[in-house]
Amino acid sequence: MKRAILTMGNPVIREALALELHSQHIQTIQVQNWSQLSQLPKGYYDTCYDLANMSLSNIATDLFQISTLLKTCSRLGCNRYIGVGSIGEKEVISLMSRSEEQLQDRFTVHQLVAHCMGQYAANQLHIEFLWALPVGIYGTCLSVGEIPRLIEQLQSSDTLQLDGAEQICDFLHINDFVRALVAIGQRGIGDTEYIISSQNPKKRVDFVTILKQILGCDTHIIWSNTEQVHSLPISLYQNTRLEQHTGFYPQVSFYEGIQSISD
Repeated sequence: MKRAILTMGNPVIREALALELHSQHIQTIQVQNWSQLSQLPKGYYDTCYDLANMSLSNIATDLFQISTLLKTCSRLGCNRYIGVGSIGEKEVISLMSRSEEQLQDRFTVHQLVAHCMGQYAANQLHIEFLWALPVGIYGTCLSVGEIPRLIEQLQSSDTLQLDGAEQICDFLHINDFVRALVAIGQRGIGDTEYIISSQNPKKRVDFVTILKQILGCDTHIIWSNTEQVHSLPISLYQNTRLEQHTGFYPQVSFYEGIQSISD
């Protein structure tokens, strides 16, 4: 990988990824809308990072846009595509196997469909397709996601009602996330999906406790649902394949990451 296109997505994450790629002497161009792609020179870029499916505000309203993007990548000469969804896709697959369950998270369903459509299109175009499945991302200047929302609620409320105390989850600092994406782009294997986690999943109640300690909040928490709801097995929150293929290992603990935000 020598030159990469970064498309759409959260601008904070996109800029952090660009900086990490530059530190590895990889040239980048950031594309903020689909029309900009057609103006890029052919034969110059070899890799495309597609961040559009990470957030609800940026996700393509037309699922066929991922196929259009891959066709454009092929025309430009890109032979490697790295898309980003979320680990929630695994939860959707798990729920689909239970006929009595209804899928409520349409956004994550959209990510899963984009994943499948993109993989099919990439195979037809002979483009190496790699797909990242990160846990929740947090970090300085990142205002979206569960952790920023929890921090705001804890700092502004005396009493807070939350769900899913026993639910297993995990969160990854943005610095580790972009390092993992660069490692996938450099050493990942085509037609492979990679879970990206901190490798230290916990119950949601434990994450909230850590947040309260670091922020110095005495907010009273009322857990309205203490049952373990739709939790993925802890064994799934491991970077085994990612570490084997790329050598990546997370460096920022949750405690350190939250401290860096609160300082």
